[in-house]
Amino acid sequence: KAFMTMGILKVKFFMAFLHAGFDILCADLDVLWLRPPMPYLNGQVRETMLLGYADIVVSSDVTNGGNENDQSWWGMQQEMNTGMLLLRSAPGSVAVCEAWVARMQQEMVSIEKLPPTMLQWWSNDQTFFNEVIHRSSKLPA
Repeated sequence: KAFMTMGILKVKFFMAFLHAGFDILCADLDVLWLRPPMPYLNGQVRETMLLGYADIVVSSDVTNGGNENDQSWWGMQQEMNTGMLLLRSAPGSVAVCEAWVARMQQEMVSIEKLPPTMLQWWSNDQTFFNEVIHRSSKLPA
């Protein structure tokens, strides 16, 4: 319950900065930057040019480049890892954050119904980020 509460507060914190016009680059403590990331995330590096147009850039644990197509190469429809997350101050980022918070708050209602001795390992902010993104056609435009 405490971890989910922390996730909700983290995303609300993101929303406050997004509404104030700031872009956010959030990285877990175990992320190591070998080079400054912003040229890559802003599309200034040839191979990452399209990232400069994205409202949200997120890392993926999928590194299977066996299939040479965009869906496989970029890990689309795979688990996204919010350990590295760029949110630009844009309506798309705000809409995702709002849906993300709403989904976590909905889960908190379910958590309250569990026995206090039950360890709930399956719910965290990353789980619900993925759920919101994979169901993104239902987000307001």
